[in-house]
Amino acid sequence: MKPKNIFIFITIFATLNCSAQWNKTNKLWGSYIRCLTIDHQRIYAGTAGQGVYFSDDDGNTWNALSFDLISQSVGSFVIGEGYLFAGTASGGVFLSTDSGQTWLPKNVGLSSLNITSIVVKNSTVFAATDSGGIFISTNTGNIWAPINSGLTNLHVGSLTCNGSYLFAGTFGGGVFLSTNNGNTWSPINNGLTNYYTTLLSVVGTKIYAGTYNGGMFLSVDSGGIWTQINQGLTGGDIRSLCSIDSTIFIGTYQQGAFSICSNGINWSSISTGLSGYSLDVISLAIKDTNIFAGTDSGFIWKRPLSQITCGSTTVDENFPLIETKVYPNPFSHQFKLEISDNELTTVSLFDFLGRQILQQKFSQRTTINTEYLADGIYFYELRNNKKIIKSGKVIKL
Repeated sequence: MKPKNIFIFITIFATLNCSAQWNKTNKLWGSYIRCLTIDHQRIYAGTAGQGVYFSDDDGNTWNALSFDLISQSVGSFVIGEGYLFAGTASGGVFLSTDSGQTWLPKNVGLSSLNITSIVVKNSTVFAATDSGGIFISTNTGNIWAPINSGLTNLHVGSLTCNGSYLFAGTFGGGVFLSTNNGNTWSPINNGLTNYYTTLLSVVGTKIYAGTYNGGMFLSVDSGGIWTQINQGLTGGDIRSLCSIDSTIFIGTYQQGAFSICSNGINWSSISTGLSGYSLDVISLAIKDTNIFAGTDSGFIWKRPLSQITCGSTTVDENFPLIETKVYPNPFSHQFKLEISDNELTTVSLFDFLGRQILQQKFSQRTTINTEYLADGIYFYELRNNKKIIKSGKVIKL
């Protein structure tokens, strides 16, 4: 009886342990899963060579949807009211108005057909390309026009928008911002030490930038200043990002997936169950209570969010909100800092080119003397040993 009881205990333990990890959905026959997107109860998957697939049952079954696509390498999706755009690696942009059953090419005006990202802002569609910069369409892709004024690098890999702001990530030129629907662009690279941007994502009031071998960067002031947040990461080649409530998830090349609480600075590995080519997490998406990961192995994996999220609230319970005051602003010779937390805090001050010109530690309140600084715009960052408390800009007159 004793050996039997021991055997039953071990079996239960192994079952419980296996459930707290990633699990395969049915395999897709593409070389890897380039993108995932969710439309109500349907999951769309774009592959590198086998077009588009969909699942209506959380990945238990997958069906092909790409018979009309000239290019079968699909790297981006965007869903609008009654339509679905797909960006391909060599065939340009395709539009479906029947949930992917049929596709029409929409490439008039595009000088590059290698589409890396598509976003919709109100009724306007923007498409990023690998070598031709950014294009705009105001008629659902029927005609495109280039919008590259001020864009000094035309290798654009990512687009995202936040209200009236449109952000573009380039491969070699860093991040650019447009506040006039793409008519003009300006670089916003203060604090960014790696200009090879692989993704951009807006999460609440924050912007995250993933880079090639430079890890992750965060801005809380619309790109005014970037702060590197790599603690806990074992790989710096960032491929994908998604979020829910107070948890941000990223996928990396060869190092699996990681998560972080929205006001934390330490990443945690959440890769249990992934191995081999499945550690190349190329795409991520969230549907209902599960997160899905598209990988280089041709498999899409899923995992319950309840195992890996920070909680349902927008503020991490372990790191409560800290109130801050920065005044006067603008200032002439000095400004003051006050925080509600009594932990030791570090303030760093940067000039407009992102060069650090001051750093000092304080507890609760301090005065920053700037008599030796020229008039202009400066950026500050407040950080304790757990997280970035706040960053922003001050103006010396």
